Amino acid sequence: MFTWQKIEKDPFRIFFPLGAILALCGLAPWLGHFFGYIGYPRTLHELLMMNGFLLSFVCGFLMTAIPRFTGANYATRYEIVTVLTMIITSAFVAFSRLQSVNYLLSSFAIIFLASFAIRRFVKRTANPPHTFIFIGLGLVLWLCGNLGQYLSARGLVQSASVAEMFQDLFTNGAIMCLVLGVGGRVMPAILGWQDVVTHMRKQYETAGSFFGKIPFAIWASIYVFLLSFLLEPFISIRVCFSLRGLVTLYFGIKFWRIFQLPKNRSYLAWGIWLSAWCLAVGYFIPAIWISQEVDALHFLLVGGFSLLTLLIAMRVSFAHSPAGTDIEKRSPLILIFAGLILLAMITRVTAIIWPPIYLDHLGYAAATWLVGLLLWGWLVVM
Repeated sequence: MFTWQKIEKDPFRIFFPLGAILALCGLAPWLGHFFGYIGYPRTLHELLMMNGFLLSFVCGFLMTAIPRFTGANYATRYEIVTVLTMIITSAFVAFSRLQSVNYLLSSFAIIFLASFAIRRFVKRTANPPHTFIFIGLGLVLWLCGNLGQYLSARGLVQSASVAEMFQDLFTNGAIMCLVLGVGGRVMPAILGWQDVVTHMRKQYETAGSFFGKIPFAIWASIYVFLLSFLLEPFISIRVCFSLRGLVTLYFGIKFWRIFQLPKNRSYLAWGIWLSAWCLAVGYFIPAIWISQEVDALHFLLVGGFSLLTLLIAMRVSFAHSPAGTDIEKRSPLILIFAGLILLAMITRVTAIIWPPIYLDHLGYAAATWLVGLLLWGWLVVM
């Protein structure tokens, strides 16, 4: 039953459905293109998936999790409605002739979300996990990516290499930071590595200084990750992707233990483990296949970002439902859902291998992903 008391405590209840709707809107144009009803919808797809689907799920998760991790107050009705309005308005703008305005409206949503997080952080009664520093960095990079994309769309960025840097910040840099921030704490718990989480809570999730308890390896990871973008206009993009890949692989080995099978053998954990592998190697695919960078990056975007986002959202939804998380062990449909998203990833990445039917494969990939999303929705509400 919809009540503002529930929404204020668990904002994901309204943001996750919005994100799913915007994902449908972001993938449907490829089907329209496949059947010849609309033109090439790359920009619309990108805007709705990044500043619609992913931004909605990020807002839902963070506005639910940050108050709990900091011991601060829950989201207010005003905060929820404000962010919702910004995201929905930016989505409508994406369908207009003023698509570049989407970047500005989404920037306002990100600024408001960052303000929400900072206010809770200042009032915290306990420190959040130390990897959450990547969340702050991710929001900053997402803001920079949006503003840079807006300037590029308006013809105010003259350098092609600088424009490409903003594009990479927007499409993969910011989201990866958020994944590392959240995934450093949540993914080990889902995979069953409770000893890692317990150790981290004892050492870092205590009162007192937050920044002073961040280990050197995390600071070094931030430095290398940022450096890979700052150097992008000046050095080979292959090197930049490789640097980002090394940071992600470090997280994969240190926190997600990708070289070990999940300790928790639930269907959800298996899905997380598969997505963790896509994340850990996702930057190396375009580094190797640099001639088809856009296609290769979808290994990371689809198998990494979209699959992990939906799986973590599934865990959050299960954990806050009366039935609890037992379904994660009982329903093999979760693994079928993950398989559909991975099949969509493979279809999209390999589309370039068959140039005569390249655009057809984009339609096949979109259709497969949408079937997976519908199955996800049915699992969450069942």
